[in-house]
Amino acid sequence: MSFSPVDYKRISDLIDSAQLRGSEIVSHISNMEEDLSNSEVASDNVDKLRLSNTITRNQDTLRRRHEIKSREILNLVKNLQKYIVDNYNNVNTYLSSNNIKVLAMFAEISEEVGYPIESSNIDYGPGSYEEIS
Repeated sequence: MSFSPVDYKRISDLIDSAQLRGSEIVSHISNMEEDLSNSEVASDNVDKLRLSNTITRNQDTLRRRHEIKSREILNLVKNLQKYIVDNYNNVNTYLSSNNIKVLAMFAEISEEVGYPIESSNIDYGPGSYEEIS
């Protein structure tokens, strides 16, 4: 049974993007809270207090849901890489022989679940440390 390199690349890019978007959500909400705190609206304004309290109360939940890698994402990557190893012997060989470069966040997740990806198979993106060095 073969697994299309196009499908692998698409899945790995989507996982990478989803994980990065989660971090962006948390960052934007933190910035919004700071902007709200520094705004010219009076500190005792009921609407300002309500919004600020809601953000503060929910920040841990937001981080857990949108920034920290979920068990589901970790399991998906682990099982994807296990499938590649079971059918193609080695993740890095599969990637290089199919000219696939995974994005950095996906590589990080893959390593976290026990399947390290060699830097030659990682696309660090423009301006990244790896690209510059």
